[in-house]
Amino acid sequence: MPGVVFPQRSDPHLLLCHTRAGRAARLGALFHCSAREFDRRFRGETGEGTASWIRRRRMEHARRWLALGRSPSTIAEELGYAGLSQFSRAFKATVGVYPSCWPTSVVR
Repeated sequence: MPGVVFPQRSDPHLLLCHTRAGRAARLGALFHCSAREFDRRFRGETGEGTASWIRRRRMEHARRWLALGRSPSTIAEELGYAGLSQFSRAFKATVGVYPSCWPTSVVR
């Protein structure tokens, strides 16, 4: 994939591919390579694995949107989570608090 430009952080293909199997297959298909090859090259370009990069970007969006007063259920849906509980668990695991505890008007 020499010369391939990887998707930007707001690329919906990356943010909305939540399941590992779905994400790997979709991203490999987008770049006409296997899922394994995509992850290897992505890690080489970014220094971070695909899954952790996507999780970090999603949480950056979530924190910003929560600080702007958007509801956790709306954010969960927009980021492609199956439901609010799945999003809440992922947010807590990444950020350390549940989305309902995240202060509004604080963009970190």
